[in-house]
This record gives sequence, structure tokens and C-alpha cells, in this order.
Amino acid sequence: MPKKAIALLRVSSEAQAGPNRQGLPAQRREARRIAKANELEIIDELEIRISGARVLEDQRFQRLLDRIENPDIHGVIVADLDRLMRPEDPGYYSIFRRFRDSETVLFTSSGPKDYRRDRLLMMLEAEIAALERDRIAERTRRGREEKRRQGKRAEGLVGMPRGVSFDLATGEWSYVWPDAERVREAFKLWLGSDGRLSFGEIARRSRLVGPDYAEPSGAVRRVLQQPLYAGLYRVDRRWKGGKPTPRQEHEAYELQVLDPPLISKREFDRAQELLKQKQARHVPRSSHEDQVGTYAGFLECALCGASVWVVRDSKRYGGYCCGNARHEKCPTGQTSTRLADPQIDQALQARLGDLETLRRLIEKSAEEALRGAEAPPAETARKISHLHNQKERIKDAYEAGAYDVLELKKRLGRIDGEIGLLDELLKSQPQSVEVDPGLVAELVEVFTSWRDLPRSDKRELLSAFQIRVRVSRPKRGVLSVDQVVVGVAGFPDSLTIYKKLKRHGLQ
Repeated sequence: MPKKAIALLRVSSEAQAGPNRQGLPAQRREARRIAKANELEIIDELEIRISGARVLEDQRFQRLLDRIENPDIHGVIVADLDRLMRPEDPGYYSIFRRFRDSETVLFTSSGPKDYRRDRLLMMLEAEIAALERDRIAERTRRGREEKRRQGKRAEGLVGMPRGVSFDLATGEWSYVWPDAERVREAFKLWLGSDGRLSFGEIARRSRLVGPDYAEPSGAVRRVLQQPLYAGLYRVDRRWKGGKPTPRQEHEAYELQVLDPPLISKREFDRAQELLKQKQARHVPRSSHEDQVGTYAGFLECALCGASVWVVRDSKRYGGYCCGNARHEKCPTGQTSTRLADPQIDQALQARLGDLETLRRLIEKSAEEALRGAEAPPAETARKISHLHNQKERIKDAYEAGAYDVLELKKRLGRIDGEIGLLDELLKSQPQSVEVDPGLVAELVEVFTSWRDLPRSDKRELLSAFQIRVRVSRPKRGVLSVDQVVVGVAGFPDSLTIYKKLKRHGLQ
């Protein structure tokens, strides 16, 4: 009877999934050939599209590592070892440990590999795969940089500016009409008004974006900042992990790729000066504290249990609003942060500044944390389950004649010993949590002066002790505090944060 195996088919991107190179069809054919050569039955095919240096981030790959712990799974089939992973971090060798612990064989085009016997060979192949990836990445970077030096676009056609086209076959840039004419009109309006005309008005007059466009002002700003309209291809950024980072000044350069340009270099430079002047004239509508409020993210509605969000009202101040106020017509509704924050400050100072109230809240939090700790940690439970699976495989191997009775007892005894130690670990949970009365008294001193603390310190304390404030809004009134909840893990794990704040004078 053929042994069961899972075929793993991996490509780094969607572009590599086709029939060329090591695409999915080619890997599938190779996996079936390997299965036939080794008398294996493929019970499942797993296709994933992720870099070999990031496979541990993929949930499907993690489920594969869990599945191989099943004694019925004899092996995993890959076209080559680099399809399993390309380790850039030593932590990725934990994948091999999972294969070793589950006694799972890795089948490749060069033959089966069992980590218990072929450890050195598998690690060498993995290191070679990682080195090959680095070389591919370096060659790709050099090739793209050479294209940029020649004035060609190396990033493809995604994100092309409006009114500009690039031919990948010929490497030629060109303007696209009538969009280019609309861009020229936008520059004309901006320069003609000396930067006084609003971006929204420029978008409307030049018809640069339609009336249903979500962000016309942002679109106009990006157009006015684009050097390609002056015929210049500017290279001033590098891409790392899909994110742009500025280049050093001596590494940035620009090339003339469009001649004649849509606008002159002098006009483009003048447009940039006007943009800087507009930014200097800009004054924020209101401060961050006015817009957000002290208790943003820490409020819940006492009536319906929904989170209380922060919104900006017509007077440009922040407002607390129940998440169900609009759809379910919750009576808590909305109130200004300017009116609500002093009320909440006063309530917290009165409640958390009281020794008996604070002690009761902390003890309740500690008891809930203790009850939560009684559940077996996920990792320990997984290890126990794995050891029981190992016992079953050893018994199966004994029945097949692989071990004699003495070897069977020796192996089972070792595993039973490990299981016993893990069971003792689970049983050794603490039965009580001691709360230091002196620390509680010191905390009372902090909360007694709550209203005088800076906003940033209040928010850090609220986060450190996982404090949630449940509020409601009486008819025609501001928010009132119904209940204060200290988080399950808020005490005593956050004492280091408290001590740090106290060193800054929070007494």
C-alpha cells in the first residue's frame, strides 16, 4: 500500500505561477513524478504564493507543519528544497525541527531526505538556496538601476502619472492627449494665480479629475509635483520591501526623457516655490487634542456596549459618539470632548483616587488574570499532543518489526517521562496573587492628582492599566461615567510603566 504524502507547490509571486521557469504546472508534474518513483500517494496539493524567505508568515504553510504531525502522513513532496524555504533567518530552521520531530521525510527531485540522517545535506542546500535568492535580488536591483540610468521606467506601468505614457518594448516616453492638455491647464491656472487658487478649483476648471473623484485636491498637488511634465525622469528613492525610502543626495539624479516638455523647467521650478509658500501659509484647523480628546479609544457605551468613537463636529472640535448612535439610535449619542473630558477627569479622580475602590478593582483584575492563567498554554499543550503522536508511531513501528521489546520500552519510557514533566508544569500554576498594599497606596497618590496630569501621561496610564470607562449620556446632558474597569492584565504587569511615570514626577 503506497504511503501518503502532501505535495507543496510554491512560487514567490503571481507572475511566477505560469508555465515558465519553476511555475506551478512544472512543479505539479515534478511532484507527481517524484510520487510515482517513491511509491507515494499524494493526498493533497498545497499551492502558496509567497517568498521562500517569508513562508512562516503564511497560515497555510503553518497548517502544513501541523498536519505532518499526523502519523498517517509519511512525507512532503517538493520539486526542489528551495520550494520549501529560502532561510534568511536562523529561526526558519525550526521547519526542519518539525520534520525531525514528526519523522516526516522530504521528497525532492534529488531523492528523499530525512533530517535525522541528512541534516548536514539539508542545511547546506537551504543555505545555497538562500544565497541564490540574494544573488537573484542583487542582479534584479542592478538591472533595474541600469534601466533607470538609461532613462527607462523599471517599475512597470503601475502608478503612471496622468497624461504620460511609457512603451516597455521601445523604452520611449510620450505624452497622452487630452490628459496632457488638462495637466498643462492646471499648471497655467496655478502659476497665473500665484498659488492662491485652491486645488479643488483648479481640478474643476482644468477638468483634471471628474466630479466624483474622491480626492481632487490631492490629485492636483501630485500633478504639480511631478517632474515628468517638465520632461525630467527623477530618481530620488529606493524601494525596500515594497516601501520607498529617500536616496542620499549624491545618489539621486534626473534625466531629460521628454523633449519638448509639457511645461518649461523654469515654470516647473516656480510651481514648486508656490507649493512651499502655500504649505507655509497653512494653519491647522485645530489642535490634535481638540480633535481627538483625552479618552479616545478608552470609552464604551454603558447602555449598548458599543465602543465610543471620536468624530469631528461642525465647530472643528472633537466629539465622542456611541458606535450605535446612528444605526440603533442609542441614547448616548454624541457630545463634545471639551465638555466631556473634564467630567470624566473628575469621575476618575474621585474613584481611582479612593484607596478602597482602587484596591477592589486591582484585586478583581488579579483574580481574573489568575483564572485565565489556569488554562494550559497553547505551546505546552501542543508538545503533549505531539509526544502522544510519537508514542503511537513507535508502537506502529514495533508491530512492523522495526524495534524489539527492550527498545520499545526504552523509547516509550523516555516519552512518558517528558509527558509527566509537562503535566507537572501545567499543574504548577499559582493559586493566589499577592497585591502589595504599599503599591496600591502609591497609585492612589497618582490618581488623586489625575486632573492635573498632562494628556499624554493620562493616556499612557490608561493604556498601561488597561482601564476602560463605561459612559452614558443623560437626556440633554454630557457623558456621565457609569463604571470604571481595570483590565485583566493591567495589574501587576504594568508596574514598571507606573514606576517610569512616577520618576517623571507623577505623584
